[in-house]
Amino acid sequence: MNRPPNERQSVPRPAAAAPVDARLELLGVLQKTTGRDVAARCRVDPSRVSSWVAGRCKPNPDARRLLESNYGIPSDAWDRPTTKRGPKDLRR
Repeated sequence: MNRPPNERQSVPRPAAAAPVDARLELLGVLQKTTGRDVAARCRVDPSRVSSWVAGRCKPNPDARRLLESNYGIPSDAWDRPTTKRGPKDLRR
């Protein structure tokens, strides 16, 4: 279809990415590796990784940077509201 030169064409905008739930992302990581490996890379105790997954606490800024660089979990994802689902809801 030919349009006059002064008529603007609408350009489709990319869809916004869905916000990342950091705990669910971490669960995905833990399906591929162990909590001990994640803990070692983040320089924390393995029980701390379990606490992150359970939602009892959030990683400190250093651990957030390491989670982002090693596993691609955005640092700011830990500050977003989480889903109501937890680790037990993902088991079948």
